[in-house]
Amino acid sequence: MPPRSLPRVEAFAAHSLDGFIARPDGDTGWLLGQTVPEGEDFGLAAFMRTMGAVVMGAATYARARRLPRWPYPVPVVVMTPQPGAGTVPPDLVGQVRITDDPPQAVLADLTGWGIDRVCLDGEGTLRRFLAERLVDRLVLTQVPVLLGQGVALFGHGPGEIGARLVRVRRWRNGFVQMVYDLDPAPLRNTASRNAGSSLRRG
Repeated sequence: MPPRSLPRVEAFAAHSLDGFIARPDGDTGWLLGQTVPEGEDFGLAAFMRTMGAVVMGAATYARARRLPRWPYPVPVVVMTPQPGAGTVPPDLVGQVRITDDPPQAVLADLTGWGIDRVCLDGEGTLRRFLAERLVDRLVLTQVPVLLGQGVALFGHGPGEIGARLVRVRRWRNGFVQMVYDLDPAPLRNTASRNAGSSLRRG
């Protein structure tokens, strides 16, 4: 049987004018303190309704675990080099899986689950997938503030990735959202499943 296409991979993120998502210590209070129109989520809920799964790293997973309410309405895959160190609480069993597989293998397994669209969460995970040219679309909301220093959203390493602007949306509070489609890698539409899945159900 011929190999199936990998799921479509997208990311939804907010960043400062100078490209940071957090202060040097990881604090995101600068973003939470912005004035926004009442009830406005900048399209996040609608975006998530189109996703079949979320892929993140261990640090993002740890932050999500500390929230009062689990924020993801779809299955979550946590990528970590030490999957045995991750724990899944009883209320998330069946919703969260932890793996040490590389990006393309994770996507290949998600294809096997019948998932065709995946959201990346966390700058580290985004960089890993960008480095392998596995990201199809970026939805970026630019916030009108300069942080000067902090945690950068991008930094995938050497190699340019072309992008095509799809649309731009503006809000009265100065937020500007840009949607980009990225150039695919030459072999983007085929997936190799050389090894069995190492995804473990939490």
